[in-house]
Amino acid sequence: MFLTPFTLETGGPPHLSAVWTDSSVVNVSCRSEGWYPRPQLRWLNQNESLTPKSIQYTEDSLGLLSVHSWVLVSPSSEIICTVGLQGEEEKETRLRLSTCSELPQTESTHLSAGMVAVVVLLTIMTIITIIFGIAFYKSREKKIKSQRKIRNTEEEKSKLLSKVMDLTNLLEAKKNYVNIKIPIPEGGHPHLHIKALPNGYIVRDKSFPNGSKVSMITAITGTNSFSTGEHYWEVYLGITTTHPEKVLVARSH
Repeated sequence: MFLTPFTLETGGPPHLSAVWTDSSVVNVSCRSEGWYPRPQLRWLNQNESLTPKSIQYTEDSLGLLSVHSWVLVSPSSEIICTVGLQGEEEKETRLRLSTCSELPQTESTHLSAGMVAVVVLLTIMTIITIIFGIAFYKSREKKIKSQRKIRNTEEEKSKLLSKVMDLTNLLEAKKNYVNIKIPIPEGGHPHLHIKALPNGYIVRDKSFPNGSKVSMITAITGTNSFSTGEHYWEVYLGITTTHPEKVLVARSH
């Protein structure tokens, strides 16, 4: 088809699309194709005129014109885009943003929402992990303390029982008490200090003829002798690191 400069062509109705931006406003676009000559495009918001951000015209291979324009409006707007030739009836399309439940969103909005969801999910998982970790640690510590308390109680019972048994054996042994008598030579012992007491003796070293070696030279025997039976006597040893004291039971020949 060949168009002369005086031929009028009426294009199709405007097509509207809306995209949410980061600043909580909506970018609304209006596009219409197949016009000749250049059509007029107007924006209305509830019958109030709007100033578009831009109006662009393109021409196809047949010489027909397309018009494209966009405006920024609030989310609660009712937008009208009209396109028409001068002196001819205009074609319009309406868009009520407040009733649009599914508006295209920009990539950055999708990305932000996704990132927020991931952060919230990770935070919740971290909190749950920490709570379970603290609960497990407290349960484990409580179990260890309980086991330690039981073990300590058993050890204390065992020690107490041992002391009771030792005390019982000691009381039984004291029934066979014998006062060991130690002879004191005239002029005293050459290597020992011997002092008689009402209930026993005090024996201390006087000298060590063999130096640091312990020998029987500094030993002394009691006069008591036993062939059978059970006998009990008490000996208190002094504390020394160089010449340890010993108590021996000897057999006569």
